[in-house]
Amino acid sequence: MKRWYNRHHLQDAGVSYFQHMWGSLQQAGVQFILFWLSIVHAIFPFIGDWQLLRIVVRQAIQLHSFVPDSPVWRELRSELEKKPDSDQ
Repeated sequence: MKRWYNRHHLQDAGVSYFQHMWGSLQQAGVQFILFWLSIVHAIFPFIGDWQLLRIVVRQAIQLHSFVPDSPVWRELRSELEKKPDSDQ
């Protein structure tokens, strides 16, 4: 199971407390907007088209530039390199 507590998280990320707080609050704001837009899109699928996915990708790119050495990126790369099943 992945851990949810790491006393050395800021050190591992290479950021100060306030840098981390500001970045996290910015990401939370984007995710809050995505939450509401996703509900609207679920009810009215013709609204938003692929913009929600573009926002998620842009957010991932921003996070990568903030913490490029996170081991989580290996997991994402591995998933993106998989070939989709032709049955789906």
